[in-house]
Amino acid sequence: MNKVYTLLEDSEFLKSIYAFSYNRTNNTYEAEDLTSEIILQVLKSCKKNSDIQYPTAFVWSIAKRTYADFCEKRRRLSSNLPLDINSDAVLNMADAYDHDDLLDDADKIKSILREIAFLSKIYREVCIMYYLDEKSVSEIAKALNIKETTVKQRLFSARTTIKKGVETMENKYPTLKPIRISFFGTGSDPMRNDPSKAALRSFSQNLVYLCKDTPKSAKELSEILNVPMTFVEEEIEIQLKGSNGYYGLLRETDNGKYISNFIILDYDDYKNVNDMFRKNTDIIAERFDKYVKDNKDKLLALPFLNKSVTLPLIAWGMISKVNWWFESEVSHKLEEKYMSNIQKTKREFYTFGVATRSDQYIDVGFYGNDGISSKDIVNYKEVCISNIYGRRIDKHFNCGHNISMDDTLLMMIKSINGVSISELSEKEQEAASRAIEVGYVYKDGDMIYTKPLVMKDNDQIINNVVSDFTALTEDLVDGCADELYNYIKKLVPAHLMGEYKIFSQMSANGLLDGLIEKCIDIGTLNIPNRLCAEGMLVVVR
Repeated sequence: MNKVYTLLEDSEFLKSIYAFSYNRTNNTYEAEDLTSEIILQVLKSCKKNSDIQYPTAFVWSIAKRTYADFCEKRRRLSSNLPLDINSDAVLNMADAYDHDDLLDDADKIKSILREIAFLSKIYREVCIMYYLDEKSVSEIAKALNIKETTVKQRLFSARTTIKKGVETMENKYPTLKPIRISFFGTGSDPMRNDPSKAALRSFSQNLVYLCKDTPKSAKELSEILNVPMTFVEEEIEIQLKGSNGYYGLLRETDNGKYISNFIILDYDDYKNVNDMFRKNTDIIAERFDKYVKDNKDKLLALPFLNKSVTLPLIAWGMISKVNWWFESEVSHKLEEKYMSNIQKTKREFYTFGVATRSDQYIDVGFYGNDGISSKDIVNYKEVCISNIYGRRIDKHFNCGHNISMDDTLLMMIKSINGVSISELSEKEQEAASRAIEVGYVYKDGDMIYTKPLVMKDNDQIINNVVSDFTALTEDLVDGCADELYNYIKKLVPAHLMGEYKIFSQMSANGLLDGLIEKCIDIGTLNIPNRLCAEGMLVVVR
């Protein structure tokens, strides 16, 4: 009997091969594929050399060589270089040698082949296509660019493990069609406190997702994921601690099981809640358009510090505040009407997740709003600048950006009262040219002037106008809060009810995008450039 076959019968040794693969790949599925390929290459080599004196060294030498080939294949794929499918050892292993040859020592390698069947992508792919997608053998062969006999061989090898309960496999076993979690969040110091930073791997996300609604033990997770307990237990520890060491994506229950420590919505549920918010956007946008047009003279007469402003620029300065008001009013009404007895969870960082499958894509048109400030800049005691960014507008700067080190922002501030180009140094003229390009200033003859809205002391001018408008939309708040509460009752687990604020906030992610798109469509807002003055506010003191 070949000593290598005996070695491969040892489940602990197989686990060590899996550990070798896991530590060198991006996710559990790549690890499974690499493990399968190593074992298959070992078996193939054994056929050529039956007298192997040092089986452990023999296996590890093949493992390292196979990993090197795996890296090269991955590099070529990522570089879009052509791969000859006929040279792919994994995809064509069923054609490379006859199954009857492999089964010469059937009693001894039977367990090895069972391990390969549940680990390998080559078997998993054909099973999904055949049983779940209901494709024919010929269709599968064409899709995978392999022979029909190869498809039949792979189906035969895996048939006994999937014969029962195939109709429920997709939902019960995420290893067949794994989910991805898109994380949203808000809070302080995200690099240190955001627990999703510890869940970038597919394995991490699928493990957490399995605990979304129902607590599960490490053993249950191991069985569902088809991953050895040691790796599951290690991952649980990581997800209990998160990025800061004490707040992760999982929490332990009283009975020693684990459940999600943050709200996760499936894609369809998230889309339904988001659509509920967005259906109000057309009404708000149309009322906003009427308000802006009815109050045109009043808005243009506001005491901005700009040399000149346009009505669309003022509307761009108001739009994010209109959005924020509606979202916050709905949240306030929700709390007042339904959640007053619920104790709010307090965290440094709040996380929210949306689970998607391979054919689902989240497109809510999220817009963000970052603000920066600095003291003793140019001739001002303090300068505060904010910019919105999203589908139509690129981000000018992040929170924490240093104004004093940005010559284009300094030129924008310097140009509030107008600057003569001829009086600028060569270096300043270069900065002015870049500032024009990104929408910070505009040229008028020999002069340059600040383009974004500029106010003195604070942004109360805009706040007062927004408050005046929002009185016209209060009738929409109650109905939206009622619908939101019904979704919370249905979708948020009892132990996470204290996170209803983050549910409300993240469910409204697409509201600003909807407002902007509708206002552009009806002419309230102009179509912006990617880098522009639209959506920026400058306050000087």
